[in-house]
Formats: sequence, C-alpha cells, structure tokens
Amino acid sequence: MLLVFSFSKTVKFFPAIVQTAKRLVDAARILEIPIIVTEQYPKGLGRTTPELGLDDIRKYEKTKFSMCVPELDSMLNSTENIVLVGIEAHACVLQTTFDLLEKGKNVHVVVDAVSSRSLTDR
Repeated sequence: MLLVFSFSKTVKFFPAIVQTAKRLVDAARILEIPIIVTEQYPKGLGRTTPELGLDDIRKYEKTKFSMCVPELDSMLNSTENIVLVGIEAHACVLQTTFDLLEKGKNVHVVVDAVSSRSLTDR
C-alpha cells in the first residue's frame, strides 16, 4: 500500500523522489498491491504530481497531517504492511507513521521517496 504525495516543486530532491515513488507505484500495480493516495488540502496546496501516473486512482482529501482518516479505516485495517512515500516528511509522513504504528501496523518509510522543503526536515 502506498501513500503518494502532492504539492510543490520547492521540495528538496523532488525529481528523485518522484522517480523512486513512480517505481514503487509501477511495482505495486504489477504485484496488485493496493495504492492509496491522499492529498493535503489540494485546493490550496496542489494535487498529486501527474508524473506518478495515478490518474485512475482515487485521491482522498485530508486536512490533518496523518492519512489515517475515517474514510480509509477499512482499507488500512485490512493490511499489516504499509509502505509510505511522500512529502513533508516531518509532518504528514511522520504523523501517518505514528498513527499506523499505534494501530499495530508494520510501517516501511522509503527514505529515497520522502522529502520536505528543508533538508533539516527530510
């Protein structure tokens, strides 16, 4: 399962993390692993980058940092292992990781597919 990111190209190493995330998306499709895409306030921050090729995947809007929102509970509860990629590593990815660990999930954050606007937060 993948959390994929949205918003701006001010994120450090943006092209590289998009490339890595795209490889993971492609692998998930081949292996028929479910993909979940959340977007943090897309009206103000922007949508998921089109380079990921996720036009056919539903995007869930959220206004809190974690992707653990009620509408995703059934999907998240039905799996033990979750792979996370995304931006704003210090906020969205971190809070999602904490919430999933609290639910007893095995969380795998792909370091080459997460970043932030500042190197300190990456």
